[in-house]
Amino acid sequence: MNQNALGLATVDGLWQQLKNAQLVCVPGIKCTHRTDGGASWWLIQAPGAENQYRIDDLTHAVLQRLNGRISLEKICLNEQLTVSEHELAEQFSRLIEIGIVRPVSNGIAAPEEPQPRPAKRSFNPTGFVFFTFNPDPLLRKLSPLCRLLFNPLFAVIWCVMIGLGVFLWLDHHTELSAYLTMRAADPLYIFWFWAVYPILKAVHEVAHGLAVWQGGGRVRKAGLMLLVFIPVPFVDASDSSHFSSKRQRMLVAAAGMMAEMLLAAVGLLVWCMSEQAILQEIGFIVAVTGSISTVLFNANPLLRFDGYYLFSDWIEVPNLASRAQLLLRYILFTRVFGLQVEKSIDYQPREMKWLLLYGPAALCYRLFIIMVIAALVSDYLLWLGVCIAVWALWVQLFKPLGCFAYDLWQTARHQRRVQRVVYAMLVAFMLVMGILFIPFQMTLIAKGVIVLPERSQLRSITEGTVTQLHVPSGRHINQGDLVLALRNPDLLAQRDKLRAELKIKENIRHSALLGEPQRAPLLLEQIASLQKELDHVNDKVAGLAIHASQSGVLVIDRWQDFEGRYVNKGELLGFVYQPGAFEVQVVVSVAQAERLKREGVTAQVRFASYPDHTITVKNIRAVPQAIHYLPDAVLGSAYGGDLLVDMTDDSKVKMIHPMIQFNLELPIDSADELLADDAFDNRVPAKTVLIKFNHSPHSFAGELVYRLREFLFEKML
Repeated sequence: MNQNALGLATVDGLWQQLKNAQLVCVPGIKCTHRTDGGASWWLIQAPGAENQYRIDDLTHAVLQRLNGRISLEKICLNEQLTVSEHELAEQFSRLIEIGIVRPVSNGIAAPEEPQPRPAKRSFNPTGFVFFTFNPDPLLRKLSPLCRLLFNPLFAVIWCVMIGLGVFLWLDHHTELSAYLTMRAADPLYIFWFWAVYPILKAVHEVAHGLAVWQGGGRVRKAGLMLLVFIPVPFVDASDSSHFSSKRQRMLVAAAGMMAEMLLAAVGLLVWCMSEQAILQEIGFIVAVTGSISTVLFNANPLLRFDGYYLFSDWIEVPNLASRAQLLLRYILFTRVFGLQVEKSIDYQPREMKWLLLYGPAALCYRLFIIMVIAALVSDYLLWLGVCIAVWALWVQLFKPLGCFAYDLWQTARHQRRVQRVVYAMLVAFMLVMGILFIPFQMTLIAKGVIVLPERSQLRSITEGTVTQLHVPSGRHINQGDLVLALRNPDLLAQRDKLRAELKIKENIRHSALLGEPQRAPLLLEQIASLQKELDHVNDKVAGLAIHASQSGVLVIDRWQDFEGRYVNKGELLGFVYQPGAFEVQVVVSVAQAERLKREGVTAQVRFASYPDHTITVKNIRAVPQAIHYLPDAVLGSAYGGDLLVDMTDDSKVKMIHPMIQFNLELPIDSADELLADDAFDNRVPAKTVLIKFNHSPHSFAGELVYRLREFLFEKML
């Protein structure tokens, strides 16, 4: 390559300083060749250093020729360079800075300088390291397990156990959800979780270490950190990055998750089969932790945990997270703001889609997870949860945006392109403000229940056996018509006995008036008492004949089997149904109630049993105070509803958080609308209905304010 092609005539200061330098590599460098997606590159690591660095084939070839006697310029003249001398100079400047390369003066290498310490990370209140140690002696003792664990037979056993766990979950998912809801707030459950989780994670980390050992690597660092106030062990498995086998690297990344999933399957089996309470608790905690935490955290590639490295090796895009950030910055600077910046990232065309998608998706998911953690913590300490949320927004969102804006402004001033940057930022600001504050129409869909009026209910006044059903279900009846006849021999015998006793007392009173007048007042009191008791029994006897309290259609479930059936006092037997003569009750959250209390809110009621029929309701009344108990258990999670209820409460209608109840009165003309369809003539609609609320337009910022108020309201109660 000639000098003109190399560009040695440039006045670039960095190249001028390095081109005549005699350099040498420090001894003991670990260098591994990698091929991802057809691209060849090298991974280098200085002895005793934790950080690893990626270089291309050209830089590696130059490093191979550094012997302390030939200058960098002479080496480049003999190589087929595909980069500029400026890029090469920056690469070697960085290698000198991190201690991979040292300059030579008079044939003697410069003394090794201490490497600069990495930038101190911001304090993370949800996780920080307690201590670290070298786990190599421990893994050396456990290394015989590698032959047992990493073989095809154990892989088959693992697959069988995971399949069994999936089958048990599908068969018991309802019971598992109810059990989790019931025990989630139990202090004893929280204690067991706090005690079992570190042990589970210890097995997870040992699996990583054994996988690294199996591949020929070493784990030189392990420790204990506090993650959301739970002690959690960790190991540094970065040595697996030097494995040339993609399969071996993926095995290291997946080993911990596979161990957790296996323990989760065993824990679920123990929960299903064991009869001891303590074993059930431990098995359930292991099952939930090994499955949910694996899916949400370890297996998710959007977080820098096991799933990230597994995914990165699978798609063969190394350094996915950092390169995605650099690419996004480069695109914003050049395409959006029109600035000229040096391209600090090389990528293949196939990597473009992954790099563009990963950065924003990872940021959103990190914010989501931290907010979930903050919400969980606020259940116990509200102020601490709020602090975690504020810290997360600052570190993950506002601080990076501030640094980006400052860097953007400085670059624009240096290139004298401030005007375009200002215009672009004003447009972005206006778009954000438009999204936040422009009102738009929104709807709310909630589940409610039908409540029939008391007069429509057909109840037994007293207990007895049905002797005759005078009107079959589905017939129209008038108010006062006889519907059912009951028989109660004990009640009739009691009535006859009271009549006889009353007659005897009357005779004794008449005799006493002639011979013993002083006894007359006492006998009169006894007669009055018997008469009162007899009147009560007569009312019960009259209740053996059940009449309709209003006109309408008689609706009785399984009316053919009623004769000979014993009914209890106050038992609901059926309805005398008038179409449209009912109201709908619905329960919503505090934030939703704030919007529904505004003027202009309408609702559309759709019956679950008749989805084609919709009634518009304008008369919507809110119950003045928040309620703690559902109007009907069918709305609660205990019976498949959407509202969480306290599973420890026997009624199954006590809610976890206070809610607001709304009563919807159907319009008068809805009765004619319902009667126009034969489906409503002879049966009551299903108890549940779907209500679609159409409320006045409001902004996204207003929605966020409502959600924040609802969150604080729930946490402070």
